[in-house]
Amino acid sequence: MWSDWLLLMELDGLQGNAVLRKYTWGLDLAGLNGAGASGGAGVLPAGLTGAGGIGGLLAVYDTNGTTTGQNPEADDMSYAYLYNANGDVGQVVDPNAASAAASLVARYEYDPYGGVTALSGSYAARNAMRFSTKPFDPATGLGYWGYRWYSAKLGRWVSRDPIEEEGGVNLIAFVRNDPIYLQDGLGLDVVGRGGPGRSQCKSSHTPIKPRCADCASRCRESGAQTALGQDEGGVVCFPDGCVCACTNDSRHDPRDYEPAATAIRDCVRTHEEIHIDQQGIGLTFCLTDTNQGGPPRIGYNPEDRRTAECEAYGAEVLCLAAKLSTCPDQACRDKVVRRMKDVVGWACGSYHGLECSSLSLRIPSLYSLPDDVRKKIVRTCK
Repeated sequence: MWSDWLLLMELDGLQGNAVLRKYTWGLDLAGLNGAGASGGAGVLPAGLTGAGGIGGLLAVYDTNGTTTGQNPEADDMSYAYLYNANGDVGQVVDPNAASAAASLVARYEYDPYGGVTALSGSYAARNAMRFSTKPFDPATGLGYWGYRWYSAKLGRWVSRDPIEEEGGVNLIAFVRNDPIYLQDGLGLDVVGRGGPGRSQCKSSHTPIKPRCADCASRCRESGAQTALGQDEGGVVCFPDGCVCACTNDSRHDPRDYEPAATAIRDCVRTHEEIHIDQQGIGLTFCLTDTNQGGPPRIGYNPEDRRTAECEAYGAEVLCLAAKLSTCPDQACRDKVVRRMKDVVGWACGSYHGLECSSLSLRIPSLYSLPDDVRKKIVRTCK
């Protein structure tokens, strides 16, 4: 039985719906931080559980699988939950135990994606509420977030994102592969400022500066090309307040093999389009010629750079992978694959500081590539 997103009771359908466990909830992480309503009705319940219950479970009453008719029964168990700073269940304690040592009935340690790396205690295996205060099924090992089931072993959702590409280019990635800084209360969309997450499903995807209606022509203006300098592409902010994802004409040699050059140019633009969307989370990627009188380029801290570029490079690699199917011959395919390797190499360089040893996690788009292409790219960073 549920109340909104919170599990209240587990019942045994084979025993006349006998109560197996009852759960008591309080403030979750959003409520503890003073939040009121989150995404509004239909997204999360207003008020005290705006984080989907993460960190908000207070206690469990477990009937221990027996129903003698007594209330309470002699073997019933009443336990309280303790958490780490991320809202993961760290310990389960028996407040009625005879000693402090006997009170710890379950203890858990997790990897960043929620896999249990250590557990101990008499109640550790029986307790279902663990990572992110979500119930995990003992038979499958999957956790239930409300909108989707999650595999902590794989670090992936087992179904596509209900909001599709609004939640990112990888539809099964968990919190954009940034579980240290980001959270997902319902399996719907991420919350947090450490990575390129959005606090709501739709509204925060609206850029602060709108896209220009005629970017194809405006990107060719001399001022826009001057603003790009030596960069292959960038977000150009124009004096009238709109922005465009532009590519640098001077960096694309007309002597290059045209089918491949067009594919590469299109995917550079895709990379920069991601940065336009990221304005909505407080990152600015404007490049402007000072003679135009537009806003200057504004920097951002290294952590924001890493997470923002990871998303943008992931989108660029995914774009290039899609372009492979449009290549008319092997020469085009070879050039596009070489470009994909270059893109991953830049992402793995010291400039962006991505962890190359875990590249397959940091750049989710690699999961969408053919095996032969993916292996070539991953070898680039080893």
